[in-house]
Amino acid sequence: MRNSIALVFILLLCCPLLAQNRIEKCASRYLESIRNKEAELTAFFLDMPKGGDLHHHFAGSVYAESFATLAVLRQMWLHTATLKLANQPGTESDWVKISDLQKSGTWPDYRDRLLRLWSVMDFQAAENKPSYAQFFNSFGHFGQVEDDLDGGLLELKKRAKAEKVAYLETMMKRVNCGPLPEKYKTYTALLQNLARNNESAALDTLRSLYRQLRTPGLENCVRDFNANLNERHQRLGIDDEEFTLRYQTYVLRINDPMFLYRQLIASFLAAEWSPLVVGVNIVAPEHDEISMSNYQLHMLMFRVCTEFHPTVKKSLHAGELTLGLVKPEDLHWHITSAVQTAGANRIGHGVDLAHELNSGVLLRQMAQQGIAVEINLSSNAFILGIKGSAHPISMYLRAGVPLVISTDDAGVLRSNHTAQFVQLAQQYPQITYAETKKMVFNSIQYSFLDEVEKQSLLQNLAVDFQVFEAKWGENAHRLKRNEAVKSKK
Repeated sequence: MRNSIALVFILLLCCPLLAQNRIEKCASRYLESIRNKEAELTAFFLDMPKGGDLHHHFAGSVYAESFATLAVLRQMWLHTATLKLANQPGTESDWVKISDLQKSGTWPDYRDRLLRLWSVMDFQAAENKPSYAQFFNSFGHFGQVEDDLDGGLLELKKRAKAEKVAYLETMMKRVNCGPLPEKYKTYTALLQNLARNNESAALDTLRSLYRQLRTPGLENCVRDFNANLNERHQRLGIDDEEFTLRYQTYVLRINDPMFLYRQLIASFLAAEWSPLVVGVNIVAPEHDEISMSNYQLHMLMFRVCTEFHPTVKKSLHAGELTLGLVKPEDLHWHITSAVQTAGANRIGHGVDLAHELNSGVLLRQMAQQGIAVEINLSSNAFILGIKGSAHPISMYLRAGVPLVISTDDAGVLRSNHTAQFVQLAQQYPQITYAETKKMVFNSIQYSFLDEVEKQSLLQNLAVDFQVFEAKWGENAHRLKRNEAVKSKK
């Protein structure tokens, strides 16, 4: 296995006190000694192997500086009043070419304003702009420059490898097969009514519609999507000995339900037919009025698609809600429905767990079935104000539900994977090093990779941890030795 093995042996020879059965304890001891030292925690976790990042939005993970640089390279036009970008100016007088802003010396100021519009940089809460609005609105503002898929993928790969993240499972693109045929638009009201009043009839109707919507044209669209994805992935050389990337495709909760359903069918086909597309998801603000109104219908759609495509994996955003953002009764059932109705293999966020009715039954089911939860600490803190003891992470841990630590949208949130582990160590001192390490291994074990790829990454991760623990365990040994010397003086 990689050259890391040789380094392990060298470290163990040089540090006889760090025999194989002791190096983990030494690394654990060092972590406990720096729990309240953020800079030292950052250095420790930056160097720690992190396995995979399983809750990862492509566009939201590219830093805004990259979008600004791309706008300059493309010599786009900026509407100075609204900060909209375009390849060609509109008819209004406020459109200025970026090259002219550079010549006048005003571009740096506009660039800073764009960074604040496209991310949470320097965000200050105000009555008229809650934090969740700043977060979700960011995506609409940089839409003109998020199409640099090549540059974005290479940026994310470089950053992941620097942080010792071996695997990314990113939500990059939807399968776009054009507008919904007019004749299907009339089904929306019927399905909404059936989902609320007669789920059995809703399922039967969805099954019939699946057969109608899966046309040769839709299948050809999916083949084109997969071919384009594969071409880009191979051309850029995304996978290498130390890094693997796979894709989830997804649908938007806020779309018309019938349009969403057709796109969901295409998404399941893409995941079934391509080894690069490993799962299907549903995104957009869960608290949105349309999202809330159609939530159960969406879960029924996932259930029917799973009947036709039983091998396709599903990671569903569910329970990204909090009291006050929605009514209390709207917190009682979203995670439960994602697990029991849609058959989710993983849950993204899951922060309203404490409000779910029969949460104990739900937790036991998730633990028994190995339904992992993607924990996104920076995201939950900024968007929902959920952190520390308000977060249900301890409830999941006590119940034996597998957890993984993810970034969500590191670019928009001005964060990275390392920072998530720093927050974990600071906010939850009861979570041990061994439990933290288990979460890292979970991020490969509960990924949607095939078993051969999964086992290979798990083996590499074990070796990487041996190197890491030998190195940082020696730091713990040195610290203990220095303390002993000081105590004798």
